[in-house]
Amino acid sequence: LEGHEELKMEEIDALKQEIAALTATVKTLAEPAPDGGIATKKAPAVIAERGDDWKTEMKRWFVSGQISSGLKTANPWNEGTAADGGVTAPQEFYAGVMKKVEETSVVRRAGAQVFNISALKTTIPVENDQMAIFTAADEEGAYNESETAPLAGKDIAVHKYTRLVKVTEELLADSNMDIVGFLMGQFAGALARTENSRFLVGSDDGDPESQGVFVGGTAGLTFDSASAIAEAEIPELFYKLAAGYAENSAWIMRNSTLGAIMANTGDAFSFLPGNAAGNPFGSVPMLWGRPVYLSEYAAAIATSAKSVVIGDFTRYAIVQNGGLTISRNPYLYQANGFVGFFGSVRIGGAPLIATAFQYGTHPTA
Repeated sequence: LEGHEELKMEEIDALKQEIAALTATVKTLAEPAPDGGIATKKAPAVIAERGDDWKTEMKRWFVSGQISSGLKTANPWNEGTAADGGVTAPQEFYAGVMKKVEETSVVRRAGAQVFNISALKTTIPVENDQMAIFTAADEEGAYNESETAPLAGKDIAVHKYTRLVKVTEELLADSNMDIVGFLMGQFAGALARTENSRFLVGSDDGDPESQGVFVGGTAGLTFDSASAIAEAEIPELFYKLAAGYAENSAWIMRNSTLGAIMANTGDAFSFLPGNAAGNPFGSVPMLWGRPVYLSEYAAAIATSAKSVVIGDFTRYAIVQNGGLTISRNPYLYQANGFVGFFGSVRIGGAPLIATAFQYGTHPTA
């Protein structure tokens, strides 16, 4: 009998160990995806913080589609189809992409606020109007009650944006090819151009919850000419901004527009090129005391064009849902010797306060 009791105790201990192991597994599966990625039900989730091993693992997957032991896999990407499947970009890969994006996304460089969300849209509290000033009151007198609601909510939606990169089988097979760095640069360049387009002139078919500064800002000034910007119109547009916005403001225009402004004769209107002595913004040019960020997505000087904007970009919000997701398909373009890599992101943006952005418009004639 004693032997049977000892056996039962050993079985109970073994069961306890199994239960503990299963509990640990469940907790691991329930953990959120690492920063910079979305662990979807049908996409393998990638372990972050692995030193430089992630590069080897990502290269193996890029080249052959093989999921290494360092990658946690969930369900197949799409059972019954020919697609290899997808991975959520590792934290390190996504960070590398975003570092390059931040170098060329002018709205981010100008100081926009970035919000990470997990929904289709979010509401951000913003100043609704200035509160009335304090008033004098007698002893035991009534408080001055302002009817102004100091805060309002700004809804900003995310939209899905996608990009396809096709790589030849020969490049993938070349052991000297830095495929990780190559695809990082490709996705970063495409994403930066996407942001410059959407956050400057985008409107997503009139959606007020996703607008660029030239759409959701304020028409501050109509220039005198359809083909030029006069010297005096620079300070005129600048001073359309309220003082509270002007002190943190930045200009955005295309390079040819900056060149046309520089070509004006007379007062240099405090223009300093990048890296010039006395320029507090380093390599960024300065105009009327504020930095100038250049993008070809700002309109050129032309009839009816909105060519220049000055604004406080801390009053612009960028929302992003998760990170960069990549899927690999070696079959779709196989007849021509390509492997397709499909990247997708979910981002949005809009001005929080329209009057914090003042743009200049050229006349119709």
